Amino acid sequence: MSPDEKFRERLEMDSLDFLTFVEVLSGRTGLALPEQDYPSLTTLDGCAGYVAAHTGGTQGDPS
Repeated sequence: MSPDEKFRERLEMDSLDFLTFVEVLSGRTGLALPEQDYPSLTTLDGCAGYVAAHTGGTQGDPS
């Protein structure tokens, strides 16, 4: 899977799966993720870009 491929379809995620993903992403990043921004979170590149843009490109230790 490429970083710009929409993972929701590829992983056969239904809307509840996607909402769970958004909640986990929000918890791991500390970002509020409003519903209007969900379209930005459908690819790995989109998620990375969104998080970088909203955190100034800084993240804590992911472990």
